Amino acid sequence: MPSTSVFAATALFLSLSGCGGDDASKKTITMGKKSGECTLSFDGLDGTEWVYLRANPDRTDTPDPMQGRMKFSAEAGSITAKYNVGSRSDMYEYECDSPTETRMICREKSHAKDYCQALAVAGKTCTPESLRAIDPSLSDDEVAKGIAEGMANVEKYKGTPKWKSFVFNNNNLGNKLFGQMYVKVNKRNCSLRVTDNYITVYNGKKIEDSNPNGTNEFVKNELGELLWEHCTESSNLLAIDTADFPKDPQNARHQGKWSAGKAVNFWYLGADAMEAPEGCSYNFDTWVDGKPLAKAATPGTHKLKGKAVLTWHFANTWDKAPAMPAVVTMVRNKVCAGKSEVDQASCAAVLIQ
Repeated sequence: MPSTSVFAATALFLSLSGCGGDDASKKTITMGKKSGECTLSFDGLDGTEWVYLRANPDRTDTPDPMQGRMKFSAEAGSITAKYNVGSRSDMYEYECDSPTETRMICREKSHAKDYCQALAVAGKTCTPESLRAIDPSLSDDEVAKGIAEGMANVEKYKGTPKWKSFVFNNNNLGNKLFGQMYVKVNKRNCSLRVTDNYITVYNGKKIEDSNPNGTNEFVKNELGELLWEHCTESSNLLAIDTADFPKDPQNARHQGKWSAGKAVNFWYLGADAMEAPEGCSYNFDTWVDGKPLAKAATPGTHKLKGKAVLTWHFANTWDKAPAMPAVVTMVRNKVCAGKSEVDQASCAAVLIQ
């Protein structure tokens, strides 16, 4: 399960896999209908959204979408799921097996190259048989490509000063090769019981271990619209102390700490979005901790070195400091011939004190 979003400016205080909430957000949850009234089944998961139910020390429960949220889709008889796996910025894609009467197993797509590398650095052979022992769903093409790419990487680093680092990166218990979750329908509470695991290869042996969410209840989303886009970059969305376009955008720096009650201005300063493609236009949606801030905002314009460029700006004020650093996301949408599609999702983290 490779990580793709790293908030370097806030690395000292942000854990992307943790989440919390203040006392005001705690509430007692009525866990759905009585078992005799619950019609929930695997066949009815299409389009449904589910949120991690966090148990509080005072014995109340709080739906916590940053700690865990998942959305199911069904097409041509196949069920897929989007799941954040406890990440505050990432969203992972799972493919689900045909459910039995009691449970459904969902897993991330295979990455045979990573399995091959994990076997090779532990002194094991990377063969079609050893790869399928890790993941039986691998196709012949995936196996052949995985062996070729994996062994090419092994040969690239072997005997070089980077070999020890390469070995460690591919042979440790935290090297998550793919996520695997077990989903059960809890008729009593009309909820889902999810066991959140991952697969790795350590010292040449396949190992299944638990992700931070462990085994936990997920309840139907009643919090409103939630973010389901995966953050693809975090270097160009910056929090800076001005509502005006920065005079020197190339040297602007992200400010990670802010005082409660102060407006935080966010600017997207990537050069890739200063001009819309011919015949197309842009708009953007903004989100705070997975919940909508503003939808379909229009970029502004600014003259930069004599040329009109698009500008991307929004602001938010936190009246009080949240328990965790806030994660802000800007989803850029491209509209061409009346058809809108997501062009990019950028994210940033700020600590409100």
